[in-house]
Amino acid sequence: MLLRILCILLPALQAGASLGASIRPATDRVDAVVGQPIVLRLSVEDDTALWSGLTVRLDDARSIDCPVYWVGSEPAAAGAPGWTNPPLTTRAIPRKQAAGISVDRRPPGAWFTRVDIPLDAVGQGIWIDGERFELNWLPDPERTRLETAGQQLDRFFVPALTGQELNAPAVHEAIEHLAMSPFTRWHARLILDGLDPTERFTPLVDARPEGYLSELHEEVVNSTDAERFIEAIAHQREIRWQIILGRIWLIDPSLAERLKRTLTRVVRFDRPLLPFWTSDQPALDALAHDLLSPWVDDELRAKRARAWLDAQPRAAVWVIDDLGGFQPETEKFSPMIGVISLPPERGRSLVRLDAPGAQTILETLGDTAMHTLTLSTPAAETVKGQTIVPVQELRVRIGYAEMTRPAMSAPIEALPPGVRVGPLHRDWTMPALMIKNPSADAASPLSRSTAGMIHRTAPPDERDARVGWSLYLECASPDPGNPEDVVTLWIGPYGAPVAAWTINAEGVVAFLGGSKVSIGLPTVRVIKQADRWTAQIELPPDAIPDNLLLPLGVERTDHEGFHSAWPRRMIPGQREPARLMIDVSIWDGFRKLP
Repeated sequence: MLLRILCILLPALQAGASLGASIRPATDRVDAVVGQPIVLRLSVEDDTALWSGLTVRLDDARSIDCPVYWVGSEPAAAGAPGWTNPPLTTRAIPRKQAAGISVDRRPPGAWFTRVDIPLDAVGQGIWIDGERFELNWLPDPERTRLETAGQQLDRFFVPALTGQELNAPAVHEAIEHLAMSPFTRWHARLILDGLDPTERFTPLVDARPEGYLSELHEEVVNSTDAERFIEAIAHQREIRWQIILGRIWLIDPSLAERLKRTLTRVVRFDRPLLPFWTSDQPALDALAHDLLSPWVDDELRAKRARAWLDAQPRAAVWVIDDLGGFQPETEKFSPMIGVISLPPERGRSLVRLDAPGAQTILETLGDTAMHTLTLSTPAAETVKGQTIVPVQELRVRIGYAEMTRPAMSAPIEALPPGVRVGPLHRDWTMPALMIKNPSADAASPLSRSTAGMIHRTAPPDERDARVGWSLYLECASPDPGNPEDVVTLWIGPYGAPVAAWTINAEGVVAFLGGSKVSIGLPTVRVIKQADRWTAQIELPPDAIPDNLLLPLGVERTDHEGFHSAWPRRMIPGQREPARLMIDVSIWDGFRKLP
């Protein structure tokens, strides 16, 4: 006993028994896997404490010289993020090199070290800067197979998606983005090869997307020390999730399958297949930390995993179009909503959609595709003399989950100086749709923003109020005048446009489609400025219906492929934007009689 006490005290005496360590693990618990190095994120009060290096000691007084790197991540490409989280490029900067770079010039990140702990040190703790830290020793993930006792674990550690799903462009891109970061590569591997502990570097070749990063699972050869350090971070995270998934499988195979499905879900939207998996990495890190706790037994571990899954969204619901289906003769509008059912178990779900004064819609929906529902509901009264659009709350219930979505429920009156168009919003992202936040990441970058106004540019014509209407647009651009920067105007009901025109930054107009070719093309005048191009678009009178209710939608795709739309955000691959109904009958002080 005395010898053990001396072994524990000796490292502290050798380190000077500091009263407060300036270098310590950044987490409240240090996990260690038998036979694997420990990669630690460090909390460092003063960077100068690292200039002489870092030595970690074991309880038995052995010392380990540990490499220290500043590990930081930056966006891999400029511009707005896509459907999933933007790709990150991660660099490990050696301690001596990082010392010569000010913190504000380093990529955002933290100090990390790797402790190559000997195999015979199992059960010991470690000492850093004179302070002892207990290790939470975890088993080798391959041990899970030895505990299966014929439970066929092989059918769990397999690729999660079909070849068609893996090769869908958006899915392919999302996997590549996950694989680029050592902190999320485990997620890419879960999708690609099931995160099989026995297949660290050799996933099923036919399960990879075409053109996939061939080096993802290959042994790191001829790499630098910094690259090997990044690999150690990635491999440690893979091991943690292998242990978690294997342990959950042993406790409750159906729960493990549900967890895997939540992390690898793909949904068919209007046209494309898009990822729809949980991507909140801080939340996933917290879940992993919780499920690997030494104070959690198998029963509690399963309960916590199930509680996390139960807290995930039960459905995704959003408004696709508000007023494109307005019926002036019945004074009803038909908002269209998109619904994705995310049930706890595979199967169909009952969905209930209603609104005040509307007949309830009941549908059963599957769980692998987006569905559209349309509700006919009375139009609200227009607020006279104000350009304010009344809103109707649509109620959606799926299982025990209930949510409301606001939909515009009446035309907006065109009054001087005009009706604002825009700003155009970028497409929906997976995180925004999952957390039900229509404004998350919605704003376009200032350098690509688009806004304008519907107004009169000709004197009133009492014989025909359709004459003289124009749309003015300002399109910010880093390359004004690029002919591949295109605005599309949609006129008429959603799904059945009267006309759709494309207008590029050089003023070239083309008829895209619609039911009335005879309407003609708008007259367009374009002016190029240093950071934008503007367009004055004179609408043909025949584009405005006889009832003087103009359904209008606008979208823009710039020369770099950045897409935005108004009055609603669009899903990638969506065919056309929503419509706002504009009443142009009273601008001139008279209303066209029926």
